[in-house]
Amino acid sequence: LGTLALPVSQDGLIWEVDVTSYVNARRAAGQSVVSFTLRSQVDNNSGMEISSRESANPPQLVLTSSGGTSLGVTIDYVSTGKAYSLSTAQAGALYYIDRSYTIQSLSSALQGGILIRTANDDKSVTANPHLKFTVSAAAKVYVTWDTRIVGLPSWLNDGTWTATGETFENASWMVYRKNVSAGQVSLGGNLTSPAQTSAAGHSHYVVIVTP
Repeated sequence: LGTLALPVSQDGLIWEVDVTSYVNARRAAGQSVVSFTLRSQVDNNSGMEISSRESANPPQLVLTSSGGTSLGVTIDYVSTGKAYSLSTAQAGALYYIDRSYTIQSLSSALQGGILIRTANDDKSVTANPHLKFTVSAAAKVYVTWDTRIVGLPSWLNDGTWTATGETFENASWMVYRKNVSAGQVSLGGNLTSPAQTSAAGHSHYVVIVTP
């Protein structure tokens, strides 16, 4: 699994594993999705603790670019209470927590970013805010938008988002981008006013974050 480091923080030991060589080997072998499991090989009284996202120290998915810039993302709040999760934006990755849809294609600018997997059952949420997450450093936040929805929600049309030429899946998706500083990012619901559904139906957005 690469190198194993045990840097000591004020809160105790932080275990870090560099899995780059392992992931590259799996991808070279044609495996597009790589999963990992934490498993203790010592007795149950070892004092090992693993935090959930509700804890004071939630887990992070940290992306390190080739230039050495590291970016961590933590999910802070979902208005419906669903357990949105983090993954890597790449072909073959699931992009919803409640569907088996996998990414078939995406732009190179999105490839390898931190994917926030939302719930497609939340596609008609009107709440604002709906999703809050924290980025550890300056980042680009991309939102994939289903163009079958009539109009844009107020939060996506506030002048801070830019329609890009990036692609996600197929022509029914438009990708918007916002540059943010380190800190908390807040997004509204899929159908926050004045956005409206159409007879053609619609899907929920997903979020991709890159350094």
